[in-house]
Amino acid sequence: QIDVPRPLIICMDIEVYSSNASAMPDPSIKKDRLFMISVVSQRYLMPNTSKKYILYTGQCNIDVDETDTRAFSTERNLIEAYFLLIKEINPDVIIGSNIFMFDFKYIDTRLQRKLINLPSSSRVQGIGTERIDINWSSSVYGFNDYVVINLPRRTIIDIYQYVTKEYKLQIV
Repeated sequence: QIDVPRPLIICMDIEVYSSNASAMPDPSIKKDRLFMISVVSQRYLMPNTSKKYILYTGQCNIDVDETDTRAFSTERNLIEAYFLLIKEINPDVIIGSNIFMFDFKYIDTRLQRKLINLPSSSRVQGIGTERIDINWSSSVYGFNDYVVINLPRRTIIDIYQYVTKEYKLQIV
């Protein structure tokens, strides 16, 4: 029998508010706040290890079955709590959809507005979390502008690039 590695994986997604109903949220606009981060963790091939988290701002009490919900009074506290949750869960892999072109950029831009550095969630003592900007272009994919939040000794995967490359919407 082969011993299969069982990395601890989290999937994450953010929810943001747009102050302009006819426009996408803009992280540089004060009112376009990040208001929720959802996280699901599970050890690979071990569904009984699954845990769900909802981190949010606001006065409402969110009650979702089998979900750890945590409320915060400010956007800054919410973001800091997300990075603390990463340290708490201690995942090997972080997965999301469009996190390089949206989620990570949004989180970091919101912190920059307040002149706050990214909180550390590194596994390496003395090495913090950092933003890495990746820009490239090609005739096939056009211009691409990614933001990766580097968390040393954690693998980060954005499934958006794979899905858009491998699957095309069929014309009906």
